[in-house]
Amino acid sequence: MSNAQPTKAEELQLTFESIASLDVDVTYLNQDEEYLYAACSDLKIRAWTKEDWEEEVVLGETNSAPLAVHVDEEQVYATCENRVYVWKKSGWGMTGWFELAYDAVTSALRGDYLYVGAKEGRLVSIRKDSHETSSWQLYKSDVTSLWADKNLVCISTAKDDARAYQMKEGEAPVELAVLELKDKGAVLTGNEELIFSAVKTGSIKLWDRIDWTEVGKLESKNDNTIISMWANSLFLVTASDSSFISIWDLQSMSRLGRIKVEDARVRRVLVDRDLLIIATDRGISVIRLMVGETSLDLSSIENSRLGATILKTSPYDVLEDAIELQKEAEAHIEEKEYHEAVSDYENALQLLIDNTHALLEVPDERERMTTDLNERLGRALLKAKIVELEHLTEEVSDVSNELDKKGRLEREDEYVEKLWNRVGRAVKESRVLSDAQEGHILSYQLTYTADELESALESAKSKLEAYREKVGEIHSLIEGIDNEWRWIERRRTRLSDRLDFLNNQIEILQKKREEIGDEEEIESLVTTAIMKYEEIKDQISRIIESSESSQVDVLSSEKEARDAIAGILNLVPKKKESIKQMTNEEERKKAISRLEDAIREAESIAEDFEMKGELEDISKIREEIESLSRSKKSQD
Repeated sequence: MSNAQPTKAEELQLTFESIASLDVDVTYLNQDEEYLYAACSDLKIRAWTKEDWEEEVVLGETNSAPLAVHVDEEQVYATCENRVYVWKKSGWGMTGWFELAYDAVTSALRGDYLYVGAKEGRLVSIRKDSHETSSWQLYKSDVTSLWADKNLVCISTAKDDARAYQMKEGEAPVELAVLELKDKGAVLTGNEELIFSAVKTGSIKLWDRIDWTEVGKLESKNDNTIISMWANSLFLVTASDSSFISIWDLQSMSRLGRIKVEDARVRRVLVDRDLLIIATDRGISVIRLMVGETSLDLSSIENSRLGATILKTSPYDVLEDAIELQKEAEAHIEEKEYHEAVSDYENALQLLIDNTHALLEVPDERERMTTDLNERLGRALLKAKIVELEHLTEEVSDVSNELDKKGRLEREDEYVEKLWNRVGRAVKESRVLSDAQEGHILSYQLTYTADELESALESAKSKLEAYREKVGEIHSLIEGIDNEWRWIERRRTRLSDRLDFLNNQIEILQKKREEIGDEEEIESLVTTAIMKYEEIKDQISRIIESSESSQVDVLSSEKEARDAIAGILNLVPKKKESIKQMTNEEERKKAISRLEDAIREAESIAEDFEMKGELEDISKIREEIESLSRSKKSQD
C-alpha cells in the first residue's frame, strides 16, 4: 500500500499509519461499535475486537461460501446462496438457519428486515423476528448491487438501470425512480440525503432522495471501475479495481485525496472514524488516515473541506513540490524501498500533469523535469520488480527445500497455488516491463531474474508433483489393501486365512517403508497403516490361540479323551443307518459333513494323546463314511 500525492491541485497529500493486518480470505465486511465481522471463503464468519484486533470468535461453518454478513444489536446474519444463518451476539451461539427459495447474490439489513438480492432480478424481503418471507421479480437479470435504508431499497442489475423502491410492510415494492445511467451494473450506496451510483467509467452520480433528480457528479479518470463505496453525510469513500481508494468531500463536492493499495486487489472498504478497513485478495488491512501529523476522522465535520485551502497557482510551488517528491523517492531508493520510490515518482509526475495550467510559464523546465522523472521512474520500476521477483524466488525455493529436507509439505495447498499464481503474474508483468524499458541495463537483469524464477518454479512444481504422486501411490496401495480386506471379511473366510492375508500385506508395507527413506509424511502414512493392520492381526491371533487352548482345556486328560473318542466310535454305526434312510439330499449332505467334522476332531485328539489304537479305529470309520458318500453318488 502506498501514500499517494494529490491528483488535483486542491487535493490533500494523504498518508496513513498501518494498524493491523489480518490474514484471511474475505468476501464481505461489516462492523458494529465493538467488532469487525468478515464473511470468509472457508465457510466461516470471523469477528475481531476493534480494541486490539485480536480474533474474538469463528462462527460456522456454512453450507456454501457466505456472500454477506450483517449485524444488529442482538444477532449476526450470514447470507449464503440458498440459506441465511443466524447467531446470537451474546455467547455467539447459533440460533439456526432458514432456507431461501431463490439463489442469493447480495443482501442488506435495515430495520426489521433483511433484503436479499437474488438471481433473475428477484428481491426477497425477510422479517427478522418471524422469518416471514416475500419475494418479487423486479428485473430479468441478476441483482448486482443492493442498498437499503429504512423503507427504501435501491437495486441495480447487470443489464438494467438502477432503480429506487419504497418498501411497505405487506405490500409489493413501489418504484420511486429510475436512476438513468449509460452503463449498467452500478455499485450503490447512500446517506440520509443522497444515493450514490458508480459505474465502470469511474464516474459517480448523486441523486437527491426527495425529488430523485441528479444533483451532482464526481469524476475520477484514474480510478476505473468502482467496486465498493462507503458514505456518511460528510464524506464518500470509493475503492476501484485499480486499487485506488479515494476520499470525497461531500460539502465541497471534490476529492480530498487518495491512497493506493499495492500488490493486492481491493474487494471492499469500510470506515470507522479515522480508520479505513480494507478487504483485499491478500487479507484485511486496517490503516489510520493522516494529513501530516493529524489523523483524518471522517465522522468529524471539522475535517470537511480540508482541501479547499491548498490550491496551487505558482509554477515555483509546483516544481518545488515535485522536487521534494523526487528527493523522497531517492531516499527510498537508498533504503532499497523501491515500491515507495515508484509511488513518489508517480506522484511527482501526476503533480506536473494536474498543474499544467500553472506551468505554462516554464515549459522548458516542465519538459526537462518530466523527462527526468520518467527516466527515474523507469529505473525504480525495474528495480522494484527485480526485488519482487527475488523475494518470490526465495518463497519458491523454500517450498522446494522443504520437499528436499523433510520429504513432505507443511504448507497448505491453497498457499502453494496462490504462490504459483503470484509468480505467473509477476513473470508476465516483468516481460512487459522489460520490453518497455529495453534500452536500460536493468531490463536485462529483470529478464534474467524472471528466467531464474521460472526455472525455480518449474523445479519446485516438478518436485511437488513427484511428491504428490508418491503420496497418491501410497494412498492407492493402502486403499487397495482396505478394499481387499473388506472383501475378505464379506466372504466370511476363516480367521487363519485372514491372518495370512494380513501378514503378507504388512510385509509388503514394511518393504515399501524401507524404500521410502527420509520422506516423513509418506513414511507416516505407511507406518499408520502397518500399525492398524498389526492391531487387527494381533486380535485375530489372540482369538485363534484362545480357541485352540480352549479345546485342550475341555479334554484335559487322556481318560477324558478316550471316553470322548469311544462315544463317537460307538455312535457311528447308528448315525450311518440314519443317513442311509434320509431322502432329502441337502439334509443328507449336511449330516455327512457334520459327522466328518466330528471324526476329524476325534483324530486330532487321538494324535495329541498318541492313541494308536483309537487312530486305527478312526481311520476305518472315516473310510466307511467316505464309502457312504460314494455309494450315494453312484446311485444317483
